[in-house]
Formats: sequence, C-alpha cells, structure tokens
Amino acid sequence: MEEEIIVPRELEMEDVLVDPVSVEVVVGNKKRTFWVRPPTDMEQDMARVLSRRRSRELRTLLEDDSTEEHDLLVRGAMEEMTLEEKRLIWLTFNLYQKTYELSRLSLENREEFYVAPPEGKQDGIIPPTNKDMDEYEDAKQDAERDRLGNLQQSQNSVFAELKREAQDMSGDDLDNAIQPILIEQRLAEEANNQYGLQVLVRCTFNDKDCTNRSYETPEQALRLLNTKRGKSAMERLLAAHSALMMDADQLKN
Repeated sequence: MEEEIIVPRELEMEDVLVDPVSVEVVVGNKKRTFWVRPPTDMEQDMARVLSRRRSRELRTLLEDDSTEEHDLLVRGAMEEMTLEEKRLIWLTFNLYQKTYELSRLSLENREEFYVAPPEGKQDGIIPPTNKDMDEYEDAKQDAERDRLGNLQQSQNSVFAELKREAQDMSGDDLDNAIQPILIEQRLAEEANNQYGLQVLVRCTFNDKDCTNRSYETPEQALRLLNTKRGKSAMERLLAAHSALMMDADQLKN
C-alpha cells in the first residue's frame, strides 16, 4: 500500500531560504529536468518521523531470526564475512564507545590540569605584567598538552586491551557479539535512506515555481530505480537535496 504524503498547508516560496535549483538527469534514453528546493522545518520533522517509523518496523523484522530480512541483512551478511572482518566490526564499535567515554571523563576532570591566572601585585591593584601573562599562557598550553597526552595513553591502552579481547573470541562468540551491532548499523542506514527519500518526495518538482510535484509517494519515486540509468538519476537528486539542505542550514546559522 502506497503511503500518502500529507502537506499541512500550501507552501509559499517565502518559506524557503535557498532558491530552487535545476537538476538534469537522464532517465531511460531521455533527458529530464527536475527542480529541487530545501525542505521547510515542518517537512524535515515529518521526514524524520516517517524515517524513524520505518526504522522501527525494520528492527522488528531484523531481531526476529525467522524472517527473510534477518536472513538477508544479518545472517547472510555474517556468513559472507571473514573472522578478521567480524573482529574489526566488534573492535571498531567498542573502541568508539570506550574512547568517547574516556574523552568525556577527561573533559570533566580537566580541573586537575587547571592553571590559575596571575593575580598581579598588591592584591591585584597592580595588574600582571606581560611576562606574567606569557608565562601563564605557556603554562596553560603545557597543561592542556599533558591532559591530551594522558588521554592518548588511556586510549592506546584501551585499544590494546580490546584488540587482545577480539583475538581471543571464538567464531560463535563473535557472531553473537556483532549481531546487535549489525542490526543497529542496518537501522541507521534505513533511517538515513528513508529520510533522504522523504525529502526527495516532498521537495522535487517538475517546474521552477515548485508547484507540480514530481512524486507523490516514496514508492512512486523508487520506481525510478527500475528504469534505465535510474540509479544514477536517483543519486544525483539525493545529492542535490543534500547540498541544498547544507546551504539552508548555513543560512539559518
């Protein structure tokens, strides 16, 4: 069943910060020109909600080892991996988690490397000299280098420990360990893909004034992939939308 796109109100061009741009693609044997614009805040919110909904639906399927989706995207993927590839997935995921935590703790405890500013003389009546300030700045830089050096040592130790742990894991242990990691990766990919597709549907038009929508549903847009050169055309449209959203975000900031 095709999903209906609901637009709360008719969009005015004043709502769009960046002017629409044309995207020329080849579909089949014909050239075609699309016009794309960045999404409004409301459209982005709607796209996020629907992409998260699709991701949640996929989670139910991937976590059920009796489904075709689990066989294809999880079990099938693991069967094609070497033992070293599985170790790398486990190591990369856990190293990211550990190094993030170490970095957070290092920032929280940076008072250990605090350098007090010079107070001057006579209870601050006479301000610090330039030499005092230079020495203070040097001391601050030295303290920050010490903090980062300690952090790097901690991260190196964690990496070595995780690497040893990965080497000691059996094939079955690795499969059990990386399965939830693979599921989360697939869900993140699905959410990102669905978000891009939702934006494409809402913000791709046949005319410069952006009044004649090219696609009404995601399913309709995906039919483009079944045409000759359709994959290339879809990639160009998604890339154009991504660039426009970056431009719009920069203008907002």
